[in-house]
Amino acid sequence: MSFTQNVFHPRAMPNGDQYIYVYGTKGAINLMGTPTLYGLSRDSKPEVIAEKPAQEDPHAHIAAFYGAVVNGSKLPADITIGATAALTAILGHQAMTKQQMLDWHSMGVEL
Repeated sequence: MSFTQNVFHPRAMPNGDQYIYVYGTKGAINLMGTPTLYGLSRDSKPEVIAEKPAQEDPHAHIAAFYGAVVNGSKLPADITIGATAALTAILGHQAMTKQQMLDWHSMGVEL
């Protein structure tokens, strides 16, 4: 398997200035917005392969935070989720720099 990641975020681009393209033997798929397949042949037309996911409220987590502070309701993301996200980034970085497969246990982490 070959993987290349390029990061390019012009402000005018749709989908929150992000894009994800997956390239294969039959063409490429744009996974952001409405997932669309673009075939390799010159005469192929873009084919929508899935419905666009529903857009969530961009301020939902801020409202949930205020709700937790004011009403004592449960947060959608807590310290465990935050720590797991941070450790996942560290695990990925370590696997990349060491060029080997790693797991939580090899890093001394028990989840």
